[in-house]
Amino acid sequence: MTVLVIEDPEGRILLERRPARGVWGGLYSLPELGETETAAEWCRRELGAAVQAEHELATIEHGFTHFDLDLLPRLLRLAAAPTVVNDRDDRFWHVPSAELEVGIPAPVAALFRSLTSGAARLARAPRAKPGTTAPASAL
Repeated sequence: MTVLVIEDPEGRILLERRPARGVWGGLYSLPELGETETAAEWCRRELGAAVQAEHELATIEHGFTHFDLDLLPRLLRLAAAPTVVNDRDDRFWHVPSAELEVGIPAPVAALFRSLTSGAARLARAPRAKPGTTAPASAL
């Protein structure tokens, strides 16, 4: 499952409430990306915002009693503040280092901790332009 770690220019991350039934029912989590849409398209449609930078983060493996789930997080930095979404009951912007007043799945909490500590890993090293070297950390 591809999840979007969408960071606005203020460093806040978008969270949305999951449906009451199903995996992590009723908890807040990262938006999911459908199979037929790109992350940039999702941000334009849902937020009215362009993506400035996009990075694949390392896969997060999470086991449930009867199945395993691989989260494929994509870190998206927006070029400007969203023009479409405002805080609402099922979606809001959260500063990762701040305490949450809503429930989130354990893998999402771990991802927030890695983002705030600088330990989040890219899925693969960024490519360097010819004649330069790739930075040690792209985050």
